[in-house]
Amino acid sequence: MNSPSKHLLFCLSLAAASLLAAGENDDANLAREKPYALDPAPNYKRCKDDGDAAQLTDGIRYRGPDQLWVQKECVGWICAELACVTITIDLGKVESVGKVVFHTAYDGPCNVDQPALIMAFVSDDGKNYSFGCELTRSDGKKSDPPIVRRNPFDGEALVQKLEFCKYSGVLQTPGRYVSILAHGDKFLFCDEIEIFRSEDSQKKQSNCLKGGLKSLWRTCLFNKRVKAQLLHDLREVQSNLLRLESNKQKAFAVRLDQLREGTLSAEWNDPGQDFRAVAPLNSLHREILQLNAGILRSAGAPPLMVWHKNRWAHLEPTEAPKKHPETPPALSVRMMNNEYRAETINITNTLQKPAILRLSFEGLPDCIHPHQVEFVGTTRHGMIADPLVPANFSSGAWEIHVPAGMTRQIWFSFHPRDIAAGKYAGSIRLRSDSSQKITIPLSLEIASRKFPDRPRLSLCMWDYTNKPHGFKCQTDRNVELAIKDLNAHFVDSVWAHCAVACWPQKGDFDQDGTLTKPLRTGLFDDWIKNHPDKRHYFFYLAKNNNVTFLDEPPGTPKFKRMVSQWAKAFSAHIEKAGIQPAQIGFDAIDEPGTTQEYENNRLWAEAIKSGEPRFRLFTDASGYEKENPALTNMLRAHDIICPRLDDYGRITSDMRTKAAIENGDGKTFWFYSCGTPQRAFDPYYYNRLQAWHCWKNGATGMGFWNYWNFYSENDLSAWNEYAANPGQGVVYSAPDTITTGKHWEAVREGVEDYECLAMLRDAIKRAKAAGSSPALAEAEKLLDTAPSEVTGDYQKKLITWFAPKDCEAADKARLRVLDALENLAKQTPK
Repeated sequence: MNSPSKHLLFCLSLAAASLLAAGENDDANLAREKPYALDPAPNYKRCKDDGDAAQLTDGIRYRGPDQLWVQKECVGWICAELACVTITIDLGKVESVGKVVFHTAYDGPCNVDQPALIMAFVSDDGKNYSFGCELTRSDGKKSDPPIVRRNPFDGEALVQKLEFCKYSGVLQTPGRYVSILAHGDKFLFCDEIEIFRSEDSQKKQSNCLKGGLKSLWRTCLFNKRVKAQLLHDLREVQSNLLRLESNKQKAFAVRLDQLREGTLSAEWNDPGQDFRAVAPLNSLHREILQLNAGILRSAGAPPLMVWHKNRWAHLEPTEAPKKHPETPPALSVRMMNNEYRAETINITNTLQKPAILRLSFEGLPDCIHPHQVEFVGTTRHGMIADPLVPANFSSGAWEIHVPAGMTRQIWFSFHPRDIAAGKYAGSIRLRSDSSQKITIPLSLEIASRKFPDRPRLSLCMWDYTNKPHGFKCQTDRNVELAIKDLNAHFVDSVWAHCAVACWPQKGDFDQDGTLTKPLRTGLFDDWIKNHPDKRHYFFYLAKNNNVTFLDEPPGTPKFKRMVSQWAKAFSAHIEKAGIQPAQIGFDAIDEPGTTQEYENNRLWAEAIKSGEPRFRLFTDASGYEKENPALTNMLRAHDIICPRLDDYGRITSDMRTKAAIENGDGKTFWFYSCGTPQRAFDPYYYNRLQAWHCWKNGATGMGFWNYWNFYSENDLSAWNEYAANPGQGVVYSAPDTITTGKHWEAVREGVEDYECLAMLRDAIKRAKAAGSSPALAEAEKLLDTAPSEVTGDYQKKLITWFAPKDCEAADKARLRVLDALENLAKQTPK
């Protein structure tokens, strides 16, 4: 018999189920149970299932308490290499389309951010589309949100429905097909899409952007991001305006309002592959900067204002010192021969026209190379002063261009070679095209010690400079330039795809798994010609999705025999080429983190070792914070253990030891970092300090994903992130050029910092053998305390460039180490 309480519980459960399934007005939901197409297919495996083809319009929404992306009701994508996700719903007939609702969730600590951008487009025929609205707006105003300057790693744990309003009413338009194009910086999740009828069936869209879906998305994306930057700079200009006396503000305020209205109403076409999103972005941006120039001049600034800010600190295009410097700053650099170090100056042009500066040096050795730092746009975090474009040398001087109203940073790269030790007191001379002259004092001190040609800290960048090229941005020319650039930045461990490892074909083995044909060695031989004398030659075998070896699953005797014979034959070939087997490394499964992945990775490692025990097995596994016998067994089979640095802080001390030296001799410990949006990461904290963390934790190598900024489409440019997803590379590539940036320079300085610490350790050892001295005691204390003082405890929330932090600690510590080296040399007998 049913009790009243059970009957009440049943009724309440039905009501709850009804609330989960119902929309705001379910009868008006035009999308309910309508078919849709997904491009690309969902690729987030924790919620991927056959139901993905119907779950977005089934009327069922998940409300927690667990995370949305582990529910089968959810559809999910990993967005790292996706331009966008397209969801096209067929309403069956032309309808008067009104509001569109995209249901999702986010959770900051889980690294699941809100969608970066969601736009809706409408079509009658499924071919020609009109822009409908941007869903990632919630206020309905004709303006763009401010640039995101928050920390993406410091959010609250939330699971909530994101319901977005129509954008200026433009969704009220008839159409049969509604395409939603969306992008997340890392992930994109959705469990339901609702489309409601328009309240005004007569209202139609007019004067809208029209075209093919992907090109229209790119155009809308480009417009949104350019407008966001211009509006951001207008707010910065307004803050400069508010510092003026009130009687001077009125005329500027009127012009500022005109420029804001012009920005809101402007529309630009996608400028194509050759466009570079560097300041000034367009003529309207130039006018905004010119207004800034007028305001600064009205505040008493000189025509050219020369000032200094730490080279790693974040810099704005409109930024200027609040107090106008009376004299140019004096610069000072101390270093060794063979090192690369840098210093900067900032020049703010308050004239109403661009300034062309002629730069020269006086009284200094020929080892300084000036670069013009460009402000380049990012997807969500504004413009960053990052690309370092070599200044053009003409008629005895370098040319520097400073747009009106903008601050230009000049980056001086120092690389002395065979310069006599000592102090050089000189100056930087600047002369403008209006004959203004500026002298900036610069002292350069060269230490008596020489920096080695090959530092001890191994560095890899997953460069994949092998043929055939793996990244769409690669050409024969820029790969040639990249190899030179990698060498100049101390990359001693290079990566190639598995085909380069003389990878056999199925027909090369008989039915028993015996290798019967010679290996194909051409790709390997061509690759090593470009990379002579490297410390490590690594190969990524890409066994995450297809773990077999030529269709033979791991763990079988035939699998082990086939892999073993290939490894033995490959080893014989590389030794003929003058490479030792211990220089060869393999990574079978990228970032293994499950028990099955640990097990498969172990089986691959053991099979390779059975053919050539001297080969090195590399793993960038995750999951160290949990005890797992499969992880322990996998680590025992590997030689180079390389966890992510941002995960390492969460690992217990016992597990850190396990990760570093599990089962002992011959194992080495590395760190690597991988994340987006990398351009918004602080080059000092994210790139340079990783080497200091390596030293502090006994790591002998490190890497960063990735060298190249690569995208999912051929015509996307590393110089135009406005039309792309966030890049993860450290250089700006074009078909025939490679341009470095601050992130890449910071990696090199970190490698040099590590070597300076190693040189000090060696000097201390020699000094101890010679006897005690005051310099020895001071040096030992410095080596013991400096690394922890520089790094502090690793905090993921400090990764972003905009998070306040001390970015001078590494420079100060490096100079103290240099002093200690010099003092020990004076007090230690040769």
